[in-house]
Amino acid sequence: MGATRQAKLSRGRPIKLGTAATANAPTANTEPHVRMSPKAPVGLETTGFFFGLVQPAVGGATPIAAGFTITVWVRNPVTKHWFAFQSQSVGYNQAWVTFDVDAAELYFQIAAASVSGAGNVYLEIWEQ
Repeated sequence: MGATRQAKLSRGRPIKLGTAATANAPTANTEPHVRMSPKAPVGLETTGFFFGLVQPAVGGATPIAAGFTITVWVRNPVTKHWFAFQSQSVGYNQAWVTFDVDAAELYFQIAAASVSGAGNVYLEIWEQ
């Protein structure tokens, strides 16, 4: 694969999330963690995304044995109401994928009950 094509595919951007700060569901005034682009890195319309969690070298959160319980929230662009996907257990270095989301605003909630040691996680997300 050529370097230009590879650069288009590597649009994952790390987002530092504190487990205490993301324990609650978003409210009407909550800003999204991610605003997806209308076009995916390869130039086609965005139809989904995938994300993974990476443990920071210092100050990383510790999940329970089953992993972090992550709820992805999507905001309606007209009403600004937040709607939740079904929660998923995700450990470090595991990918979660969906093809069911066009360009949207996203918020990532980490359930407090799934954290055995508070700290930070890095969330890396790629649009597809």
